[in-house]
Amino acid sequence: MPPIAVADSAPVSPLSTKSQASRSLKKRATVDLQGAVFNEKIQGRDDATLKRRKAAQREACECFRTLCFGRVGNENWASADKEKIFEQNRGTEEEVQQLVDLWFKMDTNQNGEVSMDEFHQHFEASIKPNVRAMGARSGRYLEIEALQRMQDQSNVQNPCRVAILRGSGFGFDDMYCTAEIVGKPRSKMATRVSSETDNPVWNQTLHFKDYAEGDEFLFKVWAKDTVQDRVLDEAVLGADLMVSYGFHGDLPLSGGDNALSLEVDLSGDDPFGAEPGGFQKITSTGSVSALAAADIPCHREDLLRLLWSGATDKDLAEMSQIFFIGALRLARAPAPPLMSNRRLASLEENFRILDRCGTGSINYEAMVNAGFIDNELMKRLKSQYDTSGDGKLCMQEFLEMSCPAGSRPNSVARTVVTKDGQTLSLLTADFQFGGHFSGWFFKDDLVKLPRDIIAWLEGPNGSLASLLE
Repeated sequence: MPPIAVADSAPVSPLSTKSQASRSLKKRATVDLQGAVFNEKIQGRDDATLKRRKAAQREACECFRTLCFGRVGNENWASADKEKIFEQNRGTEEEVQQLVDLWFKMDTNQNGEVSMDEFHQHFEASIKPNVRAMGARSGRYLEIEALQRMQDQSNVQNPCRVAILRGSGFGFDDMYCTAEIVGKPRSKMATRVSSETDNPVWNQTLHFKDYAEGDEFLFKVWAKDTVQDRVLDEAVLGADLMVSYGFHGDLPLSGGDNALSLEVDLSGDDPFGAEPGGFQKITSTGSVSALAAADIPCHREDLLRLLWSGATDKDLAEMSQIFFIGALRLARAPAPPLMSNRRLASLEENFRILDRCGTGSINYEAMVNAGFIDNELMKRLKSQYDTSGDGKLCMQEFLEMSCPAGSRPNSVARTVVTKDGQTLSLLTADFQFGGHFSGWFFKDDLVKLPRDIIAWLEGPNGSLASLLE
């Protein structure tokens, strides 16, 4: 206990000093007791809030499961087991597909995203009062959760854009680069694949919505391989290298001879002038309470977590993959039919006639000279099929160009022109948890896919980037 100070001019008896010390101890004990009571009250309020939130989540879960599947799923369970429905961590493929179907019904403007405004409008349009009521209850819960998350992000997170420009000193074909915030593995993103040797060029901006001051970035350069991609080199961009505005320059990689040219903008300014992506601006005042329902996103993961409250991050990732495949199946077009074997044999013979020297390629002028096409058609075909600019056609290119509209010359073909002149392209993707998808798509239909699916297909595991070139 600290000594009790007394005035020099007034002597104090030992009894008086002891009495003051006793009163001081009593006062301190009273304050400590009041603090403990206050803390118990705060804890009590927190517990009560948690209970109300849990009850609201369970009610929203029951409502949304009924809207999505037509039932909660525990109707025939024993009374003692009914609560276990809120501990489920995974849905079946059929159940996730039902969510996909509902998602596209809610996406009324067909932009691949669903806002809370669209969520409410979908269920409010029902003639059944119970459907409208369940939609309102589950929608209100999702809104509150989204607003809370957005408020948290506005308080502790900043927009950050990382422009990965190019690499140097590698000497491999088909390379791509991944970037992630150290300690936040879910932030990992990848560039497109560059076919440049030695010095790959990406010129791609990645958006990190969960960057916080002091975070570091891990960059890895990969060589794409048909069996398994492998890491060529890597480096960490430390917080000490990023001053208030970010980092602009070359980052040496651990191998010593390789480097990445980067632009990291902590202010959120995009060096390529791209539209903001991945960061939701709240309002000019930083408040989320004034947001309209049209401005509040309805995330796929929020719906998955609402349906399966016990889902871990791995469960969500695997169910998201099922969601991706289901969405792609809905958006794809029927596969174009194969050309008849008789027509295929005839075209192959024509190619060999034009390829008199047996080089395996022909030029467009040879087709004009042989009377196959005229000069006007040759110009149109060159602009459409001569992607390399060398003025030559291999056998496969010749077959695809000469194939009847709406048909494929063989199973190798990846592009077909329909009878009305639209381009139909084959899109493929390999998924993280196993499985391969392939399907034919019109470019206009791809915009109806959720943005995160498009981002996945543009990455190293998908063929969307080349399809959109």
